[in-house]
Amino acid sequence: MDTTINAGALKSLITALQDDPIMLDAIYGAVVVFEEYHSAVIAEQALKLVHEHGVVTPEYRERYTDADATRTRAHNAVISKVALLNSEVEKRGIAPVYVGGVSTEYPARRELADAVMEYLDTIIENRS
Repeated sequence: MDTTINAGALKSLITALQDDPIMLDAIYGAVVVFEEYHSAVIAEQALKLVHEHGVVTPEYRERYTDADATRTRAHNAVISKVALLNSEVEKRGIAPVYVGGVSTEYPARRELADAVMEYLDTIIENRS
């Protein structure tokens, strides 16, 4: 099973909704949430890196706990947005944006996160 974000399906959805500014904003918002998740992962991992090299103050622990909670909320938002996108493409007979499991349960949760990260890498690689 292909567990990547289907950029073609996303583009087809945008084309199908070209006259619906509310839904176009929802698609824009979904992609922005993908990046917010990416940013939250980086922030958490940076704090983890510092911790692994000896910083264990109470302030640090609180920052790390906050970063972990932020990452979890962002991950849940990604799951919600992909479910919304898949629902919208299904209504229009377009291929799914993501064909893997869209769930808060593991391993589907992690697989979707990996697909989003890969999609963001593709956006960066193909930027003009």
